[in-house]
Amino acid sequence: MKRFYFILPLLLLVLSAPAFAQSFEGVIEMGVTVAQLGPQELPVTISVKQEKLRISLDMPNMGELTIYNDPVAKKLTTVMAAMNMGFEMPIPAADTAVVNMPAAVATGQTKTIGSYSCDEFSCIAEDSMVINIWMTRDLPGTISSSLFQAIENSTQGIVGTDGFRQLAAQGYIPVQTVVKKDGVDFATVMLKNFEQKSLDDALFVIPANITIQQMPSGMMGR
Repeated sequence: MKRFYFILPLLLLVLSAPAFAQSFEGVIEMGVTVAQLGPQELPVTISVKQEKLRISLDMPNMGELTIYNDPVAKKLTTVMAAMNMGFEMPIPAADTAVVNMPAAVATGQTKTIGSYSCDEFSCIAEDSMVINIWMTRDLPGTISSSLFQAIENSTQGIVGTDGFRQLAAQGYIPVQTVVKKDGVDFATVMLKNFEQKSLDDALFVIPANITIQQMPSGMMGR
């Protein structure tokens, strides 16, 4: 699963949102720092509309990378705009997840991040990755509801979310996630901002000039 590491921290930030309450339509902005990609923080934009999901980030030496979720066709498409090409993969069954996230345990530590009062939770994932998640219950339930549904749909078969459901049911949402591997910081993900607004359906359509290929076997860690 090593080739999946650069996406995993991004998904961890939003996987714990509960699968209930009202729907959210709008944009969530995040910042991601990954050791393999250098010290700079990568801005990430997640656009959500009903079951539709679009994740966009600017990758060093690659340019814009955009991930589209198509829940009707049950497929994920990763588009590299600079190369005018993309890779498509089917969404596998839920019980074949590449990364199975165990339940996170409260550490008893608290702190304020931005304007949010946060509690720390920790778990050990596969490959001895230690994941420390600072979570809040201060954010609106409308943010968390559709995020969980959209992310769960788009990451089905990649990241198992059962370990987060209990916290999600308590209304917790991650604000900061720190991933350590072999005792060294591997990645940090921060929730920066969110805006509830109407989004054009065209935003979730892959541009016509993009040539789509099937995802090569093993590229997602299989």
